[in-house]
This record gives sequence, C-alpha cells and structure tokens, in this order.
Amino acid sequence: MCRALRRRLAIREPCSMHQRRLSPTLRRAIFCALLVATPAPSVLADEALGRHVGIILERLQGERRLVLAYLAHGNTDLALTALDRWRATLRTEGAKLLTSAPGRSELRPVLEALDRSLDEAAKAADRSDTARASELVQVATVDLDAWRRAGGLRLFSDCIAELASRYVALDRYRPGSSSLDDPADRAEIEAAASRVAATVNRCNAEAGQAVRSDPEFRRLADGMSASLAKVPSAVAARDAALLHRLLIELRAFERLLAFRYG
Repeated sequence: MCRALRRRLAIREPCSMHQRRLSPTLRRAIFCALLVATPAPSVLADEALGRHVGIILERLQGERRLVLAYLAHGNTDLALTALDRWRATLRTEGAKLLTSAPGRSELRPVLEALDRSLDEAAKAADRSDTARASELVQVATVDLDAWRRAGGLRLFSDCIAELASRYVALDRYRPGSSSLDDPADRAEIEAAASRVAATVNRCNAEAGQAVRSDPEFRRLADGMSASLAKVPSAVAARDAALLHRLLIELRAFERLLAFRYG
C-alpha cells in the first residue's frame, strides 16, 4: 500500500517531464486522511478483539511516555535504553496486532514507519540531540493513532489529550492576576472551569480500574477537581490573587496528568 500511495502522491511539474514529490509532512497528512477515510476495521468492531488491540496500544503508549520523560530530563542513556525497549515491544506487540487484524494491509507499513521513526530518534539521542529526538518521538505514532481512530478505538490517553486542549481556554488567565472587573471575563472563566471539570470527570470514568485506583491518579484528578470547584467562589468574590493561585495549581495538575497518562 505504501508504494502505491507514494506513486499516487508523485505529481508532475506543469509543462515538464520531470517529477517532484510532495514534502514528507504533506505526504504524512494525506496518508493520515486516507486512513481516516478507510472504513472501520472489522476487527475493532468486535468488542473482545477491540479490547485486546487497546491493551497492546496502551502498552506502546506507556513506552512512549517513558522515552519522552527521559528526553525531557536530558538523560540520553536511559532514553536510548527505553527506545530499544520500545522498539522490541513494538516488534513483539506489532506482530500480535497484525495477527489480530488480518486483511488490514495498511497496518504493516504503519508499524514499519513507526519502527523507522524510533530508529531515527535513537540516532538523534545518541548524538545528544534531545530536542530532535523528542520531536521525532512526539510525531512517531501519528499514523498508528490515525489507524486506530479510523477503527473507532479510543484510548485513555485521548481523554487526557482532550483535557489538555480544554484547559487552554482557562490557562490564558494564569500569566497575570486579572482584576475580574469585566463581566465577560468572569463568565468565561467560570464556563472554562466548568468545561475542564466535566472533562476531568469523563477521564475519571474512562480510566481503567488499575488507573482509577492508582494513588497518583487519584491525587491528580481529585486535586484538580477540588481546585476547579473553588474557581466560581474566587470569581464571585473577585479575588484575583486566589484565582491566580488556583490556576497555578490547576496548571501543575494538568501537566502532571499529561506527563503521567497522556
């Protein structure tokens, strides 16, 4: 499929016999769009197999988080070890994915592309270019995520990503203490806090039993909910200092949730 897709992405210059190719970024975007447009894989329509595939993908996500954590702290030795383990897990679990999804010809090139991305990330980490390695790891699973979403498979990390996205509207009030004199600002802060609280509740409901009972998750999710519950009172009292402290707390909770479970 990849070769056929690459042929489809080759275009000709006007009035020229020479070919040029689309940029890698644009090819990736088109490839993801084609995956999303593909009918949902029948294997993911089967609830039991869908859970099995979900467990495999969550395992790969866990390896990804560990690599990003080491790279964020500049520990290239541990990052390289984690990358080697991630590639080994990918090959083992990838074989299980291919067995679980027979007839899905687009999955094999997706897994092969992920393996190549991890190899490139390892090379970047080996030359101590942690910024480039992190960049490669961040986008390495884009095609695999597109494949599973096309099949209607949702992971817990999706909810954590939605939480981060929802939090942006509230976090814009954090950098400086607002006077809270503007009624529109007060209304928006309360509405944004309400949306974030609803997302925290949804993530709590979507979390598996092991995550939901994890003391670290409970500390972060419950702490975030408690701080969010205080926002309306701070806004009503026009207590800008209290609101600022709450937003600092909330930002810490949101970032830790993304770091630990995203």
